[in-house]
Amino acid sequence: MSTVTLTINGQPAEASSGTTILEAARRAGIYIPTLCDHPDLPPAKGSLAAKIIYQGILKIENAAPQEAGKGCGLCLVEVQGETDLIGSCATEVRQGMMVITKMTGSKPRGRRI
Repeated sequence: MSTVTLTINGQPAEASSGTTILEAARRAGIYIPTLCDHPDLPPAKGSLAAKIIYQGILKIENAAPQEAGKGCGLCLVEVQGETDLIGSCATEVRQGMMVITKMTGSKPRGRRI
């Protein structure tokens, strides 16, 4: 695998190609909050929804099983050149990528989530 160089919050970082932004940030000691991320599970974003789940003996049917998972949205980051915020758990690093994980000003950026 090749190595990719990127910048996260102004800090240079390196990661293997195929690594997600979230993984690269963690390895660089940069915190990105997550809720649905788990090391043994694929990203929730884009995954197929369960048709039925069980809570004990209670059977719960999904009203919209055809909709792909959107993820929790907690790990959204800004990437220079992208119009919208992106999920760091499901986005692979690219050479020269500039990532911002937190707002630095006092004004909201007005990005669409």
